[in-house]
Order: sequence, then C-alpha cells, then structure tokens
Amino acid sequence: MGEGGDENVINDGLIQGHIVLGNGNDSFINSGTFRDGRVDLGLGSDIMTVFNNASFVNVTALNGGDDALSADGAVDILTFDGWSGILPQADNWEAINFSNNASVNLGASRTITTEQFSINSTATVSAIGNSPGVFVVAGNVTNNGVLTLADTEANDTFTVGGNYSGSGRVVLDTVLGSDNSSSDLLIINGNATGNTTLVINNVGGIGAETTGDGILVIQVDGVSSTNSFQLLNDSISAGAYEYSLFFQNLTGTNQNWYLRSTILRREAGIYKSIPAVMSRYMWDNIGRYHERESNRPISGDTNALSPQFGWVRVYRNDYKFNFDNDNNFDADWSGLQGGLDFYRSNRFEGIQSARAGVFIGSAIIDENVDDIDKQKLGEVDMTSHSVGLYATLLGEDGWYLDGIIQLSKYDVDTESVNGVKGNTDGYGFASSIEFGLPLQMLEDKSISFEPQLQLAYQQMHFDKFDDKRNGTKFSEVDIKNQNRILLRAGGRLEKLINYDAENTKYIKPYIDLNYYKEWGDHFDVTLDDVKTSLNSSDDWFGAGLGFIGKLNANSEFNFSVTWEEDLDGESHRGIKSEFGFRLLW
Repeated sequence: MGEGGDENVINDGLIQGHIVLGNGNDSFINSGTFRDGRVDLGLGSDIMTVFNNASFVNVTALNGGDDALSADGAVDILTFDGWSGILPQADNWEAINFSNNASVNLGASRTITTEQFSINSTATVSAIGNSPGVFVVAGNVTNNGVLTLADTEANDTFTVGGNYSGSGRVVLDTVLGSDNSSSDLLIINGNATGNTTLVINNVGGIGAETTGDGILVIQVDGVSSTNSFQLLNDSISAGAYEYSLFFQNLTGTNQNWYLRSTILRREAGIYKSIPAVMSRYMWDNIGRYHERESNRPISGDTNALSPQFGWVRVYRNDYKFNFDNDNNFDADWSGLQGGLDFYRSNRFEGIQSARAGVFIGSAIIDENVDDIDKQKLGEVDMTSHSVGLYATLLGEDGWYLDGIIQLSKYDVDTESVNGVKGNTDGYGFASSIEFGLPLQMLEDKSISFEPQLQLAYQQMHFDKFDDKRNGTKFSEVDIKNQNRILLRAGGRLEKLINYDAENTKYIKPYIDLNYYKEWGDHFDVTLDDVKTSLNSSDDWFGAGLGFIGKLNANSEFNFSVTWEEDLDGESHRGIKSEFGFRLLW
C-alpha cells in the first residue's frame, strides 16, 4: 500500500496474503480471518487491534515497525481485545496489550520485542506452547491479570527483560520436594514491584523438608520490594509438609523468592489432637462408680436385693487444651449411658450384696483446632458407641469394690480450613477397678467422708487413612496406638438431709476432690512416615459440687458440676456437668 499517508485497514471477512502498510500512522483492525501472510505496519505510530471474532491461519509475523522503542517518537500499539488463540510472532511494538477477557497462548518458545507488555485484569497470557518452554519479553511487563506457565511440567522459564509490576497472578508448575526441586521459573532482569499472587501447581511432588534456601521460583536480578509476591492462601501442602513463600536466600544476599517447607502442614496439628481428646473423653466415659450408679447411698440400702436395677447417666464436658509451644484445641463431648443389672446376690458372708450388669452408651465429640497463634486450623467430629460389663461388691460397713470393662467403636471426620478432609474408624478398650470406704464423721451419720482409689487402663487404635482435597491425596495418616494408665485418688464429703419422717426421701449435697496421675505413650501421628508428637498433661486435679435426691424408695437422681485443671504447667482445663437417674422395680 502507500508509502507516506495514514492508512486504515478493517477486516471483518477474509484477507489472504500480506498486509504491508506505509510509513504513516496506520491502523489495522482485525475481526475476521487473516491467513497465509504477515503484517508489517512500517514506520510511524501504528495501531493494530485484534477482536474476539478474529482468527489467524498460517500467519508468520505481526511487525509493528522499525523498533520497540518510543524514544524516536513513534509508538506502535498491538491490542488483543477479547481475542483467544495462539499468538503469531510479534515484534517491534512499543506496547502489546491484552484486555477484555483475552486468553492468548504465546505458542512455542520465543522472544517478543516490546517496550511494554501489559495484561489487563480480565486477561490471561499462557506461555505453554512447548516443554521446556523458554519465553522472553524484551521489555517491561505489567501483569494485572494472569500469566501462566502451567503445563504439568516444571521446566519452563519466562524472562522479563525490563521491570515487572502488577497485582495479578503468576501460575507456575513446581515439584514440591526438597531444596532445588524442579520448578518453572519467572526471571526478572530489572526490578519487581506491586503485589502479585503466586499460584503453584504441584506436579508429582511428595513433599520433603527444605533445609537450605528452598525451591527457587522467582529470580529478580534488580531490586524486589518485600511485598512484590505472595503465595495463594499463604501456603501449599504436599505430603507431610507445608510450603510458604520466602523473600531472599538464607543469607539475605539476593532478591529472589523461594518456597520452603519449614513446618509440617497444618493438618498435622488436627490429627495429633484426636488421640489427646479421645483419651480424656474415654476417662470420662468409663466414669466412676458413683456416677454410673447415680450416686446411690451404700450403707443400709433396704433395696439392695430388689428384683431389678436400671440406671441412666447423661454427661457433658467442655474442655480446653492450651499448649505453650503447640497447637490449641477446644473440645466438647456429650454422652448418654444406660445399664441394667442381670445378677444380684447377698449370699456371701460380710457382703451386703454382689451385682453384675451390662450397659451401652453413645457420645458425640466436637473439636476446634487452632495453631499456636490462635488461628483456626480445622475441625474434628467424632462419635463413639460403647458396650460394657460391670460388677460390684458392697460391704456391710459401706465399702465398695467396683470393676468395669468397656469396648468402644469410634468414627472420626476431619476438615481443615484448607478444605483437606479425612475419615477413619477407631476402636477402644477400657477397664477400671475402684475402691471406696465411707467414714462417718458424726454419730448421727449425717456427715461422711469417703476416700476413693481407682486404677484404670485404656487402649486406642485408629485405622490408617488418606487425607484428600477434591479427590487429591496428600498423605497417609497413621495415628499411633495408645496405651494409657490412670490413677485417681480422691474423696467425697457428704451431708445427709432427710425431709420425711420415714427417712425414705432425702437430699445429699456433696463435695468431690480428686487427683489424677496418668502414664502413657506420647500422642504420635505420622504423615507419610514423618512423625509429629504431642505430649499432653500427666497430672491434673478435679473439684466438684453435686447433690443426690431420693424421690421415693425406688428412685433417685443426682446432678453434679466438676472443674478440672492440669498441674504440669500447660493450661488445660474443663468443666463437666452430669445428671444421673436410678430406678428399682
């Protein structure tokens, strides 16, 4: 076409061949098909706009003019407005813009000469034409949209010849492993500013600890501001480890950005809380003699050999586990138990009665887990179903010897704030033997003190499970088996208040004081054979208030509130409320 005038070409149909314009300020608007040729807009300040309906077929080059520098006064602008497709070779443009939901693939490895390469907030530019891909933009890049190198292979580079700025996203493929694992790489020859979100696609990494600088993902040869880049969701997980984005190497001598796995991923804190909470729950669930038997009076029980004896126990505990240097979690559990004697006898010398029975129970355990900085990690929902046997000897002077065994089945569901979910089943065994002897403090026996001693044992097992997010596995989780022993030494001070002439109805308020000593394994959990542990409290005390009400000769109930707190320096504490009912018929 002409040599010196301003020329305008509009294509909304088909152009086949070359578009070669003169040295004026020309424009080419393409919303049709352009094939089998090249574009050369010559000298001057030229504009080329490609709209969403345009297509390129066998187009070899889009050339804006003599160079990509605006210093000579000529500014050539290439804009992709809503267009999607593979970009032909583009050179000698002072500005290349992507806007209005454009989605442009840069094709095979190439160098693009431009002074300014701009990605609008709604546009996406993909550098994924071949692998390994080597892409160079010989100018400045402003990215307010998406620049992605993600093609499931961690071996591409995108080099910015000038400065980089923006508030968009950069997407890279990375093998999340140890130091120097493979990764796509964004290289910035100039400076980096703005606030870009880095999105990492893990391609086959199984997670590992980084002990050095980590995995290089962004190389800045100039100067980078400390907030130039941030990792999406602040972290990404692989296997047992959680990776975060760090500015500079360990010595602080460069401006690069690295992924490092300095901690286990946050779900580890959720998993190791499970046996700790379940252990405290199991001690509550197996309970004590007076809780299970609705705190019935022992000495002088005229109903000791009634034909049948049934009882119900309802309890709830709100417990806070706070660790100085570990995760914190709040747990609450609510349980219901019911039992029935199947054997009763007074045929033994010196024994007021001997009895044995069976019971069943269910409970719901809810848990919220926080990290050391009180930021929420996730939730755990557990259910427990139990069946057990008990046997009790009641002495004529009021002493008792009580034994119990219990089998339990657990169902556990977990979900972290990152959407990682897990599910497992568990099984538990618990047993207890307990002795108590009431000592009358007054001649009328209205006040008594009963020392108590209890020895209990529990064992827990959880099946291994895989935790996943949207079907993608992170780790095999193994909550290690637990064997724990509990010694309880305590006492109860009671006051008997009769409120009928026949002494068949009464109220008995009481105070409970108990010391607990526990021995057992650490709460160990492995994620893909990487172990993490929690050492919960071994000593705690409990203080409770309650009362027993006898309604008539055949029924009574009790209610109590108990406060428990640890003694070993960690601030674990809980408050338990309980209601029981006993019926003879």
